[in-house]
Amino acid sequence: MHIQKILVYDDGCRMEAFIKNAKTKTDRLAKLAGMQCAVDRLHIKGHVKECQVKYHPKLFPILTNKNNIVCEQLNYWLGKFKYMCKHMSSYRYNFFLFIMCDMWNFVKLDGRINLVDTFKLEKVKTTFKRKYDDESIPLI
Repeated sequence: MHIQKILVYDDGCRMEAFIKNAKTKTDRLAKLAGMQCAVDRLHIKGHVKECQVKYHPKLFPILTNKNNIVCEQLNYWLGKFKYMCKHMSSYRYNFFLFIMCDMWNFVKLDGRINLVDTFKLEKVKTTFKRKYDDESIPLI
């Protein structure tokens, strides 16, 4: 059975042209070249008719009933923390971002609305599946 790989991107039409016209060929570019491009349903309305005919998410049955604007939703949610993160070091920020994305996934998969319960220390510990007193993990 062949698995169809689709890259859903705001500007999928230009991404496909970039992939085809790239002068330097890399392994990542080869992976991207093996995927079909689509424009997510939030941005397709702003594209010209030629793009809508070729890159509309409805043309790809595998995208039916899939949330192809989940990145936009995550970015909106993370934007609420920008003032809190403004003065963090890069290590602390990366750790914070990792935890927040993991909690986002946990909430989305679990279907919970109450975010406060998901941020309890025990939940974070089980997420990492390791002890915080482990000496190999530098504390930031």
